[in-house]
Amino acid sequence: QWGYKEKRQTTFSDLDALSYIASFGDLVRAFGADVVAGIRHYVTWGYQEGRKAVFDALAYIASYGDLIAAFGADALAGARHYINWGFGEGRQVTFDPAAYLVLNPDVRSVFGGSSSAAARHYIQFGRAEGRATVLTPRVEVSAKQIAFDTRASGTSSAPQTVVLSNTGLAALSVAGITLTGENQ
Repeated sequence: QWGYKEKRQTTFSDLDALSYIASFGDLVRAFGADVVAGIRHYVTWGYQEGRKAVFDALAYIASYGDLIAAFGADALAGARHYINWGFGEGRQVTFDPAAYLVLNPDVRSVFGGSSSAAARHYIQFGRAEGRATVLTPRVEVSAKQIAFDTRASGTSSAPQTVVLSNTGLAALSVAGITLTGENQ
């Protein structure tokens, strides 16, 4: 309303526009990789609707080995690929730059918390180096086995405690516990 009348300039890069389109399935279906249509939509409707570009083209590339091989760290090519083919193929962004930085403190010490730098590093070096990308739980049990005194059937013995701990970097979900051995 005001900026245009004040002759203020704003710039949207092609990557900004394609990331905006790629962030919303309705825009992918409506505009494809039409940069001008994406900018026009954001200016006319998207801003008022509170839409924000959340698609991370580098994280998308980092999610798939074939895209790393084809595009390297070319974010614009990654955004175009997602809009033209990846969306229809059901591809998702599975690379988590924050997890990559947690698992690789040397990378974090150089790039801080930069998601784009983390994804770029993985694409250019980390994948070939075999660096970890997924946070996983790690189970530790305080006792591998416990033994109870011999007792008559139907009587109780002193309780024993077994502690199950997650020392990993991701949430642990326990679906059940099974007892095995004699006299269950």
